[in-house]
Amino acid sequence: MAECELSDKKCIPCAGGVPPLKGEELRTIHEQLGADWNLVEDHHIDKEYVFDDFLGALKFTNK
Repeated sequence: MAECELSDKKCIPCAGGVPPLKGEELRTIHEQLGADWNLVEDHHIDKEYVFDDFLGALKFTNK
């Protein structure tokens, strides 16, 4: 994978036939995201958001 900033990339949904990121490519992306993101079993990246109430979660979702 060529070195470039994650923030410079554009998200394009998979159209099929495109393998998911794994191994070193996935770890490189994870390193760019920051400490509040988790690399789960070298398979996917996730982040947990916690809100005080439903309205706060809804406002965040609709941003």
